[in-house]
Amino acid sequence: MKTPRNNHLLRWPVLLLAATFTVACSSSSSSGSGDDGDDDVINILPLYSYELTSSSDAPITVAVPLTFTSLQVTHGFDQRGLFGTYQPDDGAFTVETGSNIVVTELGKMPMLFGDFSVQATVDWFVPGDGNPDTGALEVRRGEELIEVAVIDGGNTVRIRWDAAGDGIYEESVSLTWAQFDDLGDSEEVPEWQALGAFAYDATLEYMFELAEFGIGAFDFVGDELEQAGQLVIQCDAFSDLGLSVPPRLPSVPDIPDQGLLTFSWLDDSADGVVGPGDSFEMALDFCLDVEDPNDDFHDMYNGDVGLNSLTEVVTERANGSFITRIGWEGPGAAGRPGGIEFNSVRLFEVYDADGDGPGTVAAADPTSTVSGRMVLVFFEP
Repeated sequence: MKTPRNNHLLRWPVLLLAATFTVACSSSSSSGSGDDGDDDVINILPLYSYELTSSSDAPITVAVPLTFTSLQVTHGFDQRGLFGTYQPDDGAFTVETGSNIVVTELGKMPMLFGDFSVQATVDWFVPGDGNPDTGALEVRRGEELIEVAVIDGGNTVRIRWDAAGDGIYEESVSLTWAQFDDLGDSEEVPEWQALGAFAYDATLEYMFELAEFGIGAFDFVGDELEQAGQLVIQCDAFSDLGLSVPPRLPSVPDIPDQGLLTFSWLDDSADGVVGPGDSFEMALDFCLDVEDPNDDFHDMYNGDVGLNSLTEVVTERANGSFITRIGWEGPGAAGRPGGIEFNSVRLFEVYDADGDGPGTVAAADPTSTVSGRMVLVFFEP
C-alpha cells in the first residue's frame, strides 16, 4: 500500500473539488427548467462536511505486489471511516478526531505489519498550499501503541512508541517532513517507525488517492455524456514526457504510448437524463496521469471503476440555489449498491528508469491492485 508521499495527495480538494462543484453546477442547471441565464446558476457553500468510508459488505482490499499478501480496510466505531470538512474558497480541509481505519492483513502469515488500527486523536488541518499544520493519530497493534503527531507549528513530525500500551513511551523521534517522507523508503529504520509512516500513508494518503477516482468522475457528468452515452478521453502519453514506453511486465499486456479512459453512462433512473440516481463506468486502459511534468514520479491506472448511484441535492433558498449534498452513495434507483467500486484496478508508479532524462526508458512499477467499494459524500454541515 506504500505510495509516494506527494503533497498533491494531501491537497486533493484543492486540485479536484473546485472542478467537481463547477461541473456539478452545470449538470444541475441542465437538468432544471432549461432556461438560460443567471437564474440557472447553482452555487456552492463556503463549507462542506465529507465522509469517506470503505463499505462493510465489500470492503476495500489491496493486493501488494511482491509480498504475496493483501490488506483489507474496514472501520471501527460507527463505520463513519474518515470524515471532516472542506472549504472550497481556499482548499483547506480537515480530517477530524475519531476518523479511523482498521487494516487486516489477509493470509496465514503476516508479510508486512500484521493487523493494526489507526485513529485520528487530534484534528488534522491541511491548508491549501502545504503540509498539515496540526494533527495526530494513534496506531494500535495488539498492546503496542505508536503515535504520529504534527508539532512545532506544523514543521515537525514526532513519532513515539509505547511498546506495552501503558502510556509510557519508550522511544521518540522528531523528524522534518522530508525525513518523515523517507521513512518508507529505508530498510534501516526501526520497525515501529516504519509502521507509523505506513499507517499515515494508508490513512491520510492512499484512501484519499482512491477517492480521487470518484471526485474526478464528476468532470465527465454533464450534457455531452447525456448526448453521446459514452466519452473516450486520451490520457497523457509517455512520448510527451520524452520517455519511451515501459518494457512489458510479467502478467501485464503491452503498455501503449498513450492510454485511454472510457466513461460510460448507466441510466439507472430510466428517465433518459443524466442525473441523481444514475451510475457510470470508468474503464482505464493504462491511463497515465501527469499532474506535473517536472515531477519524478507519475501515476498510471489500468482496470474498471464503477461510479454507482450519483447523489446530487440542490436546495433553493432566498439568495439562490445551492448544492447541499453530492457524492456516490446508495442504493440508487436501480438498487445498485452505491459508492466507488474498484474491480481489480492496478495502480502503477511511473518514472525515468535510468535517470538520464528525456528519450530514456520509463519504468512502470505496480504498487497495488484494488478491489471493493467505498462511499464518498459531501454535504452541508
